[in-house]
Amino acid sequence: MKFPYVAFGGKLLPIVPVRLRGQEWISVDAYVDSGASYSIFHAWIAEALGLRLEDGEKDYPTVGDGSQIIVYMHPIKV
Repeated sequence: MKFPYVAFGGKLLPIVPVRLRGQEWISVDAYVDSGASYSIFHAWIAEALGLRLEDGEKDYPTVGDGSQIIVYMHPIKV
């Protein structure tokens, strides 16, 4: 598949539409990072999928500026 880059914040970014499965399927836009081990989404997406954050596996990945953020890992169907 081929997707055009999307203008966002004055930059062209690799953002693609995806459908995620929780209690129901939802459609969201996702940033494509070919080197990533997993994808990180906002908490409201987990809520829309019917997931409770605290039920996920807690992790602290390091982001681009060297700081760490808290994430909760949940396997989901794409």
